[in-house]
Amino acid sequence: MKYRKLNEVLIEWNESSKQDSDNTFLQSEDIKKSLDQHFIYRLDEKHKIKIINNESALQYPWLEFKKYKNKVWINNEYVKLDNKGITVDEFEPGEYKVYIEDIDKITNTDSMFWRCPDLVSAFISRETNRINSGHFIFGNCGNLKNVSIPSSIMYIDKGAFINCKKLPSINIPNSVTEIGEYAFYGCTGLRSAVISDSVTKIGVGAFYDCRNLKTVYVEDINKFNQIEFDNYWSNPTCYGAKVIELKK
Repeated sequence: MKYRKLNEVLIEWNESSKQDSDNTFLQSEDIKKSLDQHFIYRLDEKHKIKIINNESALQYPWLEFKKYKNKVWINNEYVKLDNKGITVDEFEPGEYKVYIEDIDKITNTDSMFWRCPDLVSAFISRETNRINSGHFIFGNCGNLKNVSIPSSIMYIDKGAFINCKKLPSINIPNSVTEIGEYAFYGCTGLRSAVISDSVTKIGVGAFYDCRNLKTVYVEDINKFNQIEFDNYWSNPTCYGAKVIELKK
């Protein structure tokens, strides 16, 4: 039995009813996975949307791009992307919910969403165990304001959120043991951060130029003080942020 996905409702779809269209046809398990991980893009004017990155000039190009460029849906309908990861068609102003099928299976997400100016929210699958293979995965996403980091994530890789200037807060779950170098470099809009006890090491310049970071919430101040900071700008308090112990 197959299903047709329509406005978040699953209805039976018989082979005899099949038509040529761009609508999304997925098995029920695939639908569940796609609902678990999605991305919100916002357009202020009619335009094409840069969904994913395929800039070959980058130091860390997304090597598996071609495997996924034909697995993208916007608001439950299949869309076509050009070879630069940009939609072929233009969209009206508004917010769009994007699913990328099988995204949890990729082995190299280097710079995957690099410089996607319309990306405002990213909800990462619980099945993802690293934002790794993710050098600069959300780098230079200048309008990114909301990122969910699930409790399955163990490592936040190099430059993962570099220059995400509108990201207001981060919550590092207690599964993460290491924050890579330059992970939040240049996040000038960052005002608060939750650092769990599981973090034991923070790389070079991870919080460089996070000059508006005012509050760092921790579970245990003593454990926070035992973190291995690779340099001065690894410490989220490098610009005078106050450390507050969360109430148990």
